[in-house]
Amino acid sequence: MTIIQKGEPMSDLIDRQAAIENIKECAQAAHSNYEWDMEQGYINAIECLEELPSAQPEPQWIPCEERLPYAEYGESDTVLTTCGYRDVEDTSVRWIRLLYFNGGNWCYPTGETYEAKVYAWCPLPEPWEGGEHGTSRTVLSQKPVR
Repeated sequence: MTIIQKGEPMSDLIDRQAAIENIKECAQAAHSNYEWDMEQGYINAIECLEELPSAQPEPQWIPCEERLPYAEYGESDTVLTTCGYRDVEDTSVRWIRLLYFNGGNWCYPTGETYEAKVYAWCPLPEPWEGGEHGTSRTVLSQKPVR
């Protein structure tokens, strides 16, 4: 078990489940030592952690009926899209594609027109900037490839 000392720097982002497991270990130790007030404090901390919003929010899907991606100079940035067969309303048949909107049609990043139905879209996240687990590199361009 890792214990962070007062005044020691801590990353802004933590693994919520790892923190909960760590606190559960502390609660079990308090219970074994008959420290009931401390045990209740640990239980309260776990409940608070479970209720906190995620630091990495889920992508917000935007229905195409609501709005389409902004198309500056006739083309939007590449976005994630939820797609399905054009004439099938079966919601269990869906897939995700990287597409851009050219102001009139959805297109593959290569420029080809996408023929299936697009139900919703969401912006791509920012590219990973590297860190202790690797080097920085951008895999997906947000602009269409021509």
